[in-house]
Amino acid sequence: MSLLAHPICPVNSAPQRIEGSMKLKNNRRWIRFSLRSLLLLAFVAGIYFACGPSTKANGAKDVAEYQRANHLHQITPTYVAPLLLSCWVSTENPVNRTTTTTYSYYIWLFGYVARLPFEYATTVDST
Repeated sequence: MSLLAHPICPVNSAPQRIEGSMKLKNNRRWIRFSLRSLLLLAFVAGIYFACGPSTKANGAKDVAEYQRANHLHQITPTYVAPLLLSCWVSTENPVNRTTTTTYSYYIWLFGYVARLPFEYATTVDST
């Protein structure tokens, strides 16, 4: 009597035989990562976070130059994350007595600056 045909062992939970070999195929589906892929992931994450000090030191200067070249009148860029900077502009509306602050985001890639296509605006009542 084979292990797979045993009446006590349910068919779905038992391992299945692969044709042409004596190996057993396991029904469980675990996500498997090789050591190489985990080391690569850790290396890429380390490189990303190592870009933080360089972004703080040089990224703000490059984004300010980009703003001057494109006639964007915004406040000095601030560090958000490695390779990501934000700038804001505040406008007051005397009729409604509100202040609107618009935040725009920039990606800095070691000298190349790109403005991201989305902005975030908040409106506060000035009274």
